[in-house]
Amino acid sequence: MHIGAGWQWQERISVGANLRFIQAQYETYKSTALASDLGLYYENPESKLGIGVVLQNIGGQLSRFSDGGDREKLPFNSAIGVSKRLKYLPLRLSVTAHTLHRWNIRYDDPDLRTQILFPGQQAEPENSFSQGVDNAFRHLIFSGEFLFGKTESFRIRIAYDHRLRRELLVPNYGGLAGFSGGLGFRIYRFHLDYGFGVIHQAGTAHHLSISTNLKEFFPSI
Repeated sequence: MHIGAGWQWQERISVGANLRFIQAQYETYKSTALASDLGLYYENPESKLGIGVVLQNIGGQLSRFSDGGDREKLPFNSAIGVSKRLKYLPLRLSVTAHTLHRWNIRYDDPDLRTQILFPGQQAEPENSFSQGVDNAFRHLIFSGEFLFGKTESFRIRIAYDHRLRRELLVPNYGGLAGFSGGLGFRIYRFHLDYGFGVIHQAGTAHHLSISTNLKEFFPSI
């Protein structure tokens, strides 16, 4: 259960917040938590530039899974996103940087470690520069949106999440883990959007949404 609100703070700045009550149960173990998200968005219509800042999952557990058990932390996340509509192309480019409160987010996979087969053999150290570059790109999500038509009523979207790909790609099998895409179009007063995300070779997530603006039906609202 959650409640939220957003409002126009200044001419080009909007702010929003929500509050969520979380309940989890595993067999006979139960826990509750309270979390909040805060967001701020700046938009410059002249330059077609947008910048958003989000703090997610601010809060903590109200009750633990067991008496005397450890108090678990919520998956806090801090992120900033920048989007820019190109001047001479029907394309909007976006970059989102997440987990800004923690630099090293590389997963130390034991299966990728060099195996020592003979006494005295030493594993070759991984290049520290390549580690830093890989870690930096794991903080970033790149996306693009193509806008077609005079009213831009048809849109095609694609995105790439480097961290998701590095953590869920099956070695030696390829695949599209980390890639996502979708399309959207407007029919009459309704917006229809379809999106998919390739999480792993085991499956892909699909989303379909229909939205409208009630003011188009009830101008007095």
